[in-house]
Order: sequence, then C-alpha cells, then structure tokens
Amino acid sequence: LEQIEGSVAASAGAHAAGLQALQASHTQQMNAISSHSKDIAEATALNASIMERLEYLEQVIGDSADRHMEELRKLAAAQAAHGDELVATKDSHARLASQAQAHEAHQANVAERLEWLQRRVRRGFD
Repeated sequence: LEQIEGSVAASAGAHAAGLQALQASHTQQMNAISSHSKDIAEATALNASIMERLEYLEQVIGDSADRHMEELRKLAAAQAAHGDELVATKDSHARLASQAQAHEAHQANVAERLEWLQRRVRRGFD
C-alpha cells in the first residue's frame, strides 16, 4: 500500500509538474496570440490609414486633372477664337491694302489729269 501511495504520489507530482509546464506554455501562447492580435490590429489600422490617404490622393489628382482639362478646353476655345480673329484681321488687311492700291491708282490718275489740265491751261495762255 505504501508502495502504491508512493507511486501515486510520484505520479501526481510528475503530473503536477507537467500541468504547471502546460499552464506556463499556455500562458506564453496566450501572450503571443495577444501580441499578434495587437500587431494585426495596428497593421489593419495602418492599412486603413494608407487606403484613406490613397483615396484622398486619387481624389485630389482626379480633381486636379479635371481642372486642368477644363482649363485646356478654355484655352483651346480661346485659341480658336483668336484664330478666327486673325483670319478676319488678315481679310480686313487684304481689303484695306486693295483699297489703298486703288486709291493710289486714283491719285495717280487725278495727278495725271491735273497735269494735263495745267498743260492745256498754259498752252491757252501762251
């Protein structure tokens, strides 16, 4: 009986030591899981922060691109209007140049006629 009690006591002691080792290991595992859970939560928060910042940047770039596209449309329209004005100015210049040539020709004709009249008048007095 003493031998059984000793054997049971030794077995209980070994089981108690094994149980303590398991409990210590379990505590370590739980601490590791808790630490990993915190790391995962931080990584998730960081990922969310990065996604929010990325979405913000995409929005800003999109808004900027829209504004630049609108500005380019306005510049293209202004350039087209200036092109139309330039064509009108060239047409007007050509018309005025033609009128100036006609006026010079008329002036030359008037000068010739005046000279002719002066010659006639001088002959009349001579």
